[in-house]
Amino acid sequence: MKELKIDPELKDLLPPLTDEEYKQLEKNIVENGFDKNFPIMEWNGFIVDGHNRYYICKKHNITDYVVGTLAYETKEEVMEWMLDIQLGRRNLSPIQRIAIAEKYRSIYEKQAKKNQSDAGKIYGIGKEKLVTNSSQANYEEKERNPTVRKILSDVAGVSEDTYSKGKKILDSGNEEVKEKVLSGEMSINAGYNKIREITNKKENICN
Repeated sequence: MKELKIDPELKDLLPPLTDEEYKQLEKNIVENGFDKNFPIMEWNGFIVDGHNRYYICKKHNITDYVVGTLAYETKEEVMEWMLDIQLGRRNLSPIQRIAIAEKYRSIYEKQAKKNQSDAGKIYGIGKEKLVTNSSQANYEEKERNPTVRKILSDVAGVSEDTYSKGKKILDSGNEEVKEKVLSGEMSINAGYNKIREITNKKENICN
């Protein structure tokens, strides 16, 4: 069967299975064989979906696994495909969706820079390209080139405010609060308020 390679950047975009999930997947494949309805997907020889199934097949010398090929031209397109698959396949909480979307921030930041550059070429060169109604121009600009936060919040299926609060929790470095929100024990709003409370206390102590 086709030997596949691992791209660390692509692999790290995928949320890891828990030990229990991995053991259950391994048990299913060993006892029931590889499910050919769900092929391992590759791009340019690199696995983009099915790392765990590939490892399990190799470990147990299972050779009848099926490999499908993605025909995208760029790695960014592949990464966006992976994002769609992840968000569509699992029953995820809002904070989990935010955590996944954040892994793809670099893609959308790159796209936003390109859009801004293209907009500058349209509006900044030649009198015929200038818009006299600045408010209309700003509105059209926002419609064409939404902020990265707006794009990512749409991808995650949450409001920009919720996304911003979720990101602050994920970036806070407070593992206790983060784990409670990720597990569902604490809401995003409650976690965000807790992070603010802790931050304010620290600032007051320093002052």
